[in-house]
Amino acid sequence: MSNLKLTVSAGVRDRFLCPVSVTLDTPGVGALHTGDTEVACQSIPVDGGKCELRFIVDRLAAGTSREFVATPGDSPGGGHLRLQDDGASISLLQSGDLLSTYHLADPNAARPYWYPLFDPHGGRCTRGYPMDPQPGEREDHPHHKSMWVAYGEVNGTDNWSEMPGHATMRHESWNTLAAGPVYALFDHNLTWVSNVGDVTFGDTKEGGLLSMRVTTSMDVPHGRIENAVGGVNEDETWGKRAHWCDYSGPVDGNWVGVAVFDHPTSFRHPTWWHVRNYGLMTANCFGLSHFTNGQADGTHVLPAGDTLRFCYRVYFHAGDAKQGRVATKYHDFIHPPAVAVG
Repeated sequence: MSNLKLTVSAGVRDRFLCPVSVTLDTPGVGALHTGDTEVACQSIPVDGGKCELRFIVDRLAAGTSREFVATPGDSPGGGHLRLQDDGASISLLQSGDLLSTYHLADPNAARPYWYPLFDPHGGRCTRGYPMDPQPGEREDHPHHKSMWVAYGEVNGTDNWSEMPGHATMRHESWNTLAAGPVYALFDHNLTWVSNVGDVTFGDTKEGGLLSMRVTTSMDVPHGRIENAVGGVNEDETWGKRAHWCDYSGPVDGNWVGVAVFDHPTSFRHPTWWHVRNYGLMTANCFGLSHFTNGQADGTHVLPAGDTLRFCYRVYFHAGDAKQGRVATKYHDFIHPPAVAVG
């Protein structure tokens, strides 16, 4: 099959280290070039003999475009990203260095979690307690384990805390494990251990479909919370709807931050935020009675066999939300560069 020409257009905003993806009518891409420069790329097969090609555009000014040439073939192997599976956890390595570990079977945890998570300078930007306590950390809410998924009222059970009678989550099987020169991917089946049949997500502030507990040095007032509508710190962000929320502060002498982006395809987008000055940031679209002073009920029943979709991106950056270009990076997520083929 002959080479494919791709034209990537920035649109109305500057692009910097921006992920790009496009579906092509070929089973795989072996190489990608722009001019004489080879560009790291990675492709995965999709239905119909096609593939999804992913790569990173380093810089592309607003209103401009750039041409790339994709050569069909086997997707490049190796690369600087690698997944390491020890049976109880999956570690993500970059050129041999640990980026994070997804803990699947910690006997001291009710559910999987990511830890550690590093900022761009190499500091740990989520709390180590209770798994790996660090000097000076707050030691409260032991169920706040770095980054995790949970919710506090599922069919009447508590799948958020680790108090007596709490529910649990159990890893069942892997669907996909892949890593290469551009990205790493894993997809697994995770059972929320509760009653079968319809699932009722009750109205409670205790929970978040994506949750983080930042390291204590980033807590307000030393650090800063900011959301997409300009709200600052807990008084202006807790219980408010926003497309994204950012938590930034000092870590090992550097100001760094982490943002959570909510995609328009997520259920009840834009989500509400259960975010606290003491370091907790969660996306919670069910606790409406708490967020609206009783004016709304966020309870939702998911019929047996149906699906709820939540799509988030977690972005680690240097500086605060403005310095980290969080608003622009959010648009990279929901309005990526357009790609024309041919």
